Amino acid sequence: MSKIEIIRNELQTKHKEVFNTETIFDREPVVPYTCDDFHKIKKHILTAQEFIADGLNGHELDDYIAGLEFAEYELSGLDDSIDSLNTEVELLRAWGQSWKDLAKQLIEDNNIDITQYSNIYYDYKEEINNAK
Repeated sequence: MSKIEIIRNELQTKHKEVFNTETIFDREPVVPYTCDDFHKIKKHILTAQEFIADGLNGHELDDYIAGLEFAEYELSGLDDSIDSLNTEVELLRAWGQSWKDLAKQLIEDNNIDITQYSNIYYDYKEEINNAK
């Protein structure tokens, strides 16, 4: 059992609820998946492009107008959707940064040798050893 699982089990026994690692280590909550939101926005943009193309390829003024109206409908509100996604991305960045800061603090406080986890450092040491 990992150290984190031991902590989680102790907290669960005491508080009768399951704790995620963000709660255990006082990190920002995990950010929800946003892939579907990106796909929805992309779909609206592509649909609007199709309506515009259909309008441009039409032979009557009504074709142009209908294409533009449908495109406008597909594009309306997307600025709010993009603003919402931007907020989610900022939360994701803060979430990741908080874990990075905690990892750095733990490395420094516990004098952990992280050179074994660095491929670039390993390659650098190999170059030095091979040059000798």
